[in-house]
Order: sequence, then C-alpha cells, then structure tokens
Amino acid sequence: MIRPVSVNVRRRLTVALACLLLAACSVLPTQDTADSGMAPEHAASRVSASKDREKAIVSYRAYLARYPGGAEHDSITRRLADLLIEQAADLQLAAATAHGDSAPLQATAQQSYHEAIGHYEYLLDKYPSGAETTDLLYQLSRAYAESGASQQALTTIDRLLLQSPDSNVRLYADTRFRRGELLFGDGAFME
Repeated sequence: MIRPVSVNVRRRLTVALACLLLAACSVLPTQDTADSGMAPEHAASRVSASKDREKAIVSYRAYLARYPGGAEHDSITRRLADLLIEQAADLQLAAATAHGDSAPLQATAQQSYHEAIGHYEYLLDKYPSGAETTDLLYQLSRAYAESGASQQALTTIDRLLLQSPDSNVRLYADTRFRRGELLFGDGAFME
C-alpha cells in the first residue's frame, strides 16, 4: 500500500531539488568559455594575465627606448623576450581556436616571435658564454621552432648541446627530445 507523502516531506524534497538545480546552473560554462573548453574562472584569470603581460611588454619597450644603456637593460631585454614568447604562444592558440579569420592573430604571433628572437640573439652576441647562455640558447631554439623556422631551431639546439651537459641535466634532456621532434617533423628519422 502506498501512503500519501506528507506536506512536510514534499517541502523538503522541493527545497532539495531547487538547491540541486541552482547548483547545477552555477557551474555551467558561459558560451565564450564553453567553446574554449575552459572554466569561466580560468578564462577570466587568463584574460587578466594577458592584460598584465601586455602592460609589462609596453613598459619594457618604453624603458629600452628611453634608456638604451641603462643598468637594467640586459635583464629587461631578457624578460621582454620571454614575455613575447608567451604572448606569441597565446596568439597561436587563439588563432587555432578562432572561428573566423585567424590570419591577423598568426601575423601578430610571428611578429612577437621575430622580436623575441632579435632580443635573444642580441643577448647571445653580447654574452657568448656564461651561465645564462644555455638558457638563452634554449629559449632561442624554442622561439625558432614555434615560429616555424625548424632549421634555425636545430642549429641553435646543436649549439646548445655542444656546451657542457653537466650544467643543466633536465634542460639538456628536454633539448635532446625537442631536437628529435624537429628532426622527425622534417622527415629525418635516422639522424
């Protein structure tokens, strides 16, 4: 025999169901983030970080133009190059997921890579050896590889691998892996 549900139990069930529905609605992504597969909170922090990075890039460029011989010139040049690589990678990702014309994003990404490469080469010309050289070569090879200049990336990687591998074992292991990826991508399976 089925007993009728009391009014008190019905109210509790209604409140519980309403709470579940509200909770489910609060975690649904917005249209902008649903397309990117990103949670709204992550998307907002990514946009904020991108704006902060853009402000830093603008201020670093202004400093380098205003004080070309400043005491912090080389460290700011290095930081600017690193930020340009991050910016270019984000632009390439945006171009890959764009629903419309991605050519402007790709062009801006290539400009960022080109500028970063110029900064890394400047620093390597100024400091051809030293503790920073290994990391600069690694970043330069990354910039070349991600910009599509695989031959220059391989040349830079080979230059890096000629240095003492004891200075940074993890970096050298990663560099060898990246070298293998570049060779494989170029169809050079036996090198």
